[in-house]
Amino acid sequence: MWPLKMSQIYEYIFHKPCQNEKWKSIEIQSISTNSREIENNQLFIAIEGDKFDGHQYINSAFENGSTFAIINKDSKYYKNIQDKYKHFCLEVDDTIETFREFSKSFRKNFSFPVFGIGGSNGKTTTKEFLSAMLSGKNLKILKTEKSENGFLGVAVTLTQKGLRQESAPNYLVVEIGIDDIGAMEKHMDIVHPNIVLLTALGPEHLTGLKTWEIGIREEMFLFSYKNTIRIWQLDDDKIYEQYLTHKLSKKNDFFVFEKNKRKIIEENIFEYEVLKIESFQSEINIYSKNKDKIKFNVPLPGRHNISNFVLSYATAKSLSISNENIFEGFKKFIPPKMRSEVKNLDSTTILYNDSYNSSPKSLEMGLQTIQIPEWKNKNKTIILGDMLELDEGSIYWHENASNNILQLENSDLFFCGPFMYYCYRKLKSNHEHELVEKNLNAHHFLSVDDLLLYFQKNDFDFKNQILFLKGSRGMHLEKIVEFIEKKFSF
Repeated sequence: MWPLKMSQIYEYIFHKPCQNEKWKSIEIQSISTNSREIENNQLFIAIEGDKFDGHQYINSAFENGSTFAIINKDSKYYKNIQDKYKHFCLEVDDTIETFREFSKSFRKNFSFPVFGIGGSNGKTTTKEFLSAMLSGKNLKILKTEKSENGFLGVAVTLTQKGLRQESAPNYLVVEIGIDDIGAMEKHMDIVHPNIVLLTALGPEHLTGLKTWEIGIREEMFLFSYKNTIRIWQLDDDKIYEQYLTHKLSKKNDFFVFEKNKRKIIEENIFEYEVLKIESFQSEINIYSKNKDKIKFNVPLPGRHNISNFVLSYATAKSLSISNENIFEGFKKFIPPKMRSEVKNLDSTTILYNDSYNSSPKSLEMGLQTIQIPEWKNKNKTIILGDMLELDEGSIYWHENASNNILQLENSDLFFCGPFMYYCYRKLKSNHEHELVEKNLNAHHFLSVDDLLLYFQKNDFDFKNQILFLKGSRGMHLEKIVEFIEKKFSF
């Protein structure tokens, strides 16, 4: 772990001795891919992305304190690098693949448990639940920051500067996202988690994964490694189906589901019962294999958050962590922004901001959540943006969302984006009578900017309502959130 000599980094990447004697004296404290955040004696890795190219900032990285840089040898910006810095650049074919190869070698030095969290949705919230539960008695927990869970993000997580020889963490929690066929296998090849858990198996990233069935197969690769502890979220129908179909359970597996929902014959079972669901929290009992009961308050709305809370609890218990330490650690839980984020705007208006991302499964769960008893009969403003990356299934899944919308009453519905038009069209064409009967007023706008302009021109009144926002990150629904919050700030 950190620090490393530059010669060691070379050997981690190429798996052969470094012949450069000078590199054996260069000590690297950690890695950064952001030239603006470089610290002294860091290694800068220049990443060539879709919207940026780190090779443009190599000189700045050195000026800001970088000791060394890894660069693409065919970068069009190579000619711009100052001569005095070129001697401290390692030229490679692909900096991302090189970074991942380094992270794979770096991972082999870990003597502490590594957790791998996969699934179509709920990964980030589950990561935060679990990280808090593990942190009791001031243990050092490292985790994926924000939602950096792709090919670059996983490598960043596995090599972050907190992984130091003199102060190693007790646990590392890695969020693993996939958007292409073969991605999970590639991630597992470098993460090698000791404990794995899946949150849900819904349609996701179909542009790369092609079909829901392929997506399920790819996510399930997380459970294919030997000698791992696996935590099964059997509340999810597709995960339960995989459990039944493939007979994959092992002796050290753990299982989570709502009480009386599933019938399985296993040892390590964690059942829960919901005592109360409210807007800001839910009250539950959790029963372990010996029928011991413990009561928790889950500080986020919705049954999906309850399921993932219990999934996190079962994961902590798989390491025999005491309830006392779990309670103590969970005091540090901070809900992730824009994910099931509930806020009182005034005494009668609640903002339920779940706009960080959207998929068919997560949209369904969000629409179910705003039907909790406390909110069911209140007027609502519901703003839904496109669910992106569904490829050829886009029209189908957006039309299918109308089934859950028709369970609502007394709501102003605002659909944003070209794909949400299909949901709007189906409602208006096939369910006009139900819309009137349930007092559902549907509107469609091609973009969030168009909707924002509508709200501004009409001085739309959001008071005395539940405001629910859900859409893919690329729809930028935070613009609407900022507008709404500003109206209530005066």
